Amino acid sequence: MTLSFETLLILGAIGFYLYDSIELLHINEFALLRNGERWSYIYPSSSWQILRKWPFMPNPFRPDVDIYLVSWSAIASTRRKDAICFHIFESQVTFLRYSARILFAMIFLILPLVLLIYGSGVQLLLLFAHVYGTIVIVAYLLYRNRQSLQITRRRLFLLSFECLACPPFAVNVLRKVTYRSALIEDPISFAMQVLDRDSFCRLISDVCERIEMQLCWLDEDAARYSTLVAYRDHIRGLVQ
Repeated sequence: MTLSFETLLILGAIGFYLYDSIELLHINEFALLRNGERWSYIYPSSSWQILRKWPFMPNPFRPDVDIYLVSWSAIASTRRKDAICFHIFESQVTFLRYSARILFAMIFLILPLVLLIYGSGVQLLLLFAHVYGTIVIVAYLLYRNRQSLQITRRRLFLLSFECLACPPFAVNVLRKVTYRSALIEDPISFAMQVLDRDSFCRLISDVCERIEMQLCWLDEDAARYSTLVAYRDHIRGLVQ
């Protein structure tokens, strides 16, 4: 059976979007999500791995949710980010939330309707023009706010290029900026402040489970072993 051009276009857009949404996380990484004023977390399941990393797939229907990929460390960091910087960052990504919603609607809601009703005619070209126009505006706003968003010129160029080269990638523009923002130095302390108690207790349980996995790979005489044990005992004390 031969698929039509319209069907292949829709399937291709969905496939590229889902492919771009997947992240592979290390054993000490998890995701903190902010939806409005509500915070939650996701620790990828340990049931299977890819290249010794855990695949993470956020909700594909909510590209407008802030997601911070963070990593805990048994070695205390001496650096501390200014809380004001985080609030400035959060206020600056507001336009990216709206952009993600608009691009999602145009590519995954309006595009199938245009193809179903009009086929690959001039209406499709007009829709493409709106999609690319939105991406150009987003790239310009990213350039204007690159300092507060901590985006280098090189990263901005690469981000703009991949979004223009493959519009479904642009739906993830908010995630591409927040994923590796490095604003949360100590995710456990941060999570204790923003998560409710039940969620925080589950997070500690998940982290301790990963620590136990690492301990199985180490000799008890290793310095890393004692460091992890001390860290595990420390975070367990946070929920008692």
